[in-house]
Amino acid sequence: MPPAPSPSRDTLGALVRLRWMAIAAELLGVAVARWGLGLPVQLPWVAAILGVAAASNLALALRGPALAARLERVGPALFLDTLVLTALLHAGGDASNPFAIVYLVHVTVAAMRTAPRWTWAITAGAVLGYGSLFLRVPASDPHAMHGHAMHGHAMHGHAMASAGDAFLAHLQGMWLAFAITAVLVAFFVSRLARTLEAERERAARAARLLSVSTLAAGAAHELSTPLGTIKVVAGELERSLEAGSPEVLADVRLIRGEVERMGEVLARLRRESGTSEGEAPSAFALPALADDVVRAVPAAGDRLRIERGEGELLLPRRSVLTAITNLVKNALDAAREGPIELALRIEDERLVVQVADRGPGLAAEVANRLGEPFVTTKEPGRGMGLGLFLVQRLAEGLAGSLSITPREGGGALARLELPRRVGA
Repeated sequence: MPPAPSPSRDTLGALVRLRWMAIAAELLGVAVARWGLGLPVQLPWVAAILGVAAASNLALALRGPALAARLERVGPALFLDTLVLTALLHAGGDASNPFAIVYLVHVTVAAMRTAPRWTWAITAGAVLGYGSLFLRVPASDPHAMHGHAMHGHAMHGHAMASAGDAFLAHLQGMWLAFAITAVLVAFFVSRLARTLEAERERAARAARLLSVSTLAAGAAHELSTPLGTIKVVAGELERSLEAGSPEVLADVRLIRGEVERMGEVLARLRRESGTSEGEAPSAFALPALADDVVRAVPAAGDRLRIERGEGELLLPRRSVLTAITNLVKNALDAAREGPIELALRIEDERLVVQVADRGPGLAAEVANRLGEPFVTTKEPGRGMGLGLFLVQRLAEGLAGSLSITPREGGGALARLELPRRVGA
């Protein structure tokens, strides 16, 4: 299950405003009940209850910035609101009070903005709070209201008692229906809220990946021109100094060699920008893709063991090859010895690529972040953590998926899934 959403200052601000609105609505309800409908309302008791609610909300508003990163602090505030509502219902009536349905507002808000334990605590509090109203005899119970008038009228008393029992059973049925509804609301709304939060996180992560990829491609393009100019000038200086000072000539050749090296790096950034944009899908066979991988990673030698599937693909071939090559190179770096097992096959109209190694495996905190730019387990100087980032970018761009899990017996298993055909 995705993690519970983290509250921000905006979220806490919205909660504070919602609680002020609830307090105002409760004041209005009390006024209507007392002076509009003439119902018996214990005004001192109600004032004390609403005073507690207002004080707690004021404290939440003043300490909001300090609580912005503490999701569990929102739960107690909503739980207190549930207790306040229960006290108000006791002060203004019994189980027949129609405003008991307001409990569902607290359950819904808790399911959207609190941790699961607080969601269920508030749900249980709402159900028990509603049930506690049955400790008082419903004021609209015909038997309670007319008990003295029924004295001496056996038949009429029996009818009224039956009506009272039916009314009480009706209220108990409403309480049971409320309990079932509250549990369902808590379950489904919390799942929906966490799914939406996961989607927001995925979208934000995709945006970050896109920005890094765009930056890499843009840097490669912008730096190519000045590096080309430096290379030409260095070549001219080299020819001019061939008959001159050997030391200066050596320096110029060093400059030229470094420029060529930088040019190769930039060319690789352009090729491996992690996107298939601009590359049209082409048809090729799965065995041919396996041969491409062997040629692209000559350092693997006999360590690379390939399971070659059969079938035709319609994909951006260069981008897919780059992704698989990155996975194989990562496995080679992780496991300095032993075989690297590469499986290429088609399952349910999807290309499945699996790369398995017997390296040290991945720590949980690292595994959860692999695929983000500049996150790597390699030693400093041996990688920038862009390989898996580029693979992840390709997978997301082609509606595929990438996962890396511990391998039974030690090591790691990377699994890349892509649609068999795109753009068809």
